[in-house]
Amino acid sequence: MDEKKHFVTEQKELVSAGMYDLGDGQFASSLAGKQKVRSIIVDVDEHQGIALGVCPSLMMLPWSYAPLAIDTSGIISGREATSELLQQAVKQDVELGSAVFCANYEGFGVKRGEAFLPSRFELYKILTHKRNLKAALAKIGFSKCSYTFWSSTVGYEGMVWMDSLSNYTLSGWKLQNQTFGVMPMIEIVL
Repeated sequence: MDEKKHFVTEQKELVSAGMYDLGDGQFASSLAGKQKVRSIIVDVDEHQGIALGVCPSLMMLPWSYAPLAIDTSGIISGREATSELLQQAVKQDVELGSAVFCANYEGFGVKRGEAFLPSRFELYKILTHKRNLKAALAKIGFSKCSYTFWSSTVGYEGMVWMDSLSNYTLSGWKLQNQTFGVMPMIEIVL
């Protein structure tokens, strides 16, 4: 038992933003050939023993197809906010393109229901490591990744927060029916 705890502690110290999550607790800073990637690490929280990873799938979608009356600005976790958004969407009969795409995402090692639309706070963590993320994405075929991404944070007059990886676009509040990029995020227990 002590050996496993020691291994986990060592692993946490090794994992950093920009690394590839290969699934089954394996991480790599570079890829050999056409290795499958579960996600790209964008943040590591050593105190909680988790990392956040973005899944290698990008869609351009409207946040919603009709206005959703909700305020998730106080929710820090994208997982919690996405769950709340989907529950309210059913009650209000509103289709949420971005949240549904993330919640339904299935990919290498990621099961339906594990991924979520990141919160404003989680997107900020992506921006903190923007250069590492762009380099990692380029290595797996995303040659142009200067996109603006939706969050699960709805606040100011029903508008949604978005963040941009572009050097030319500012982050800010946008109308729900606009189209921007969406990449599912997952939590990885270290």
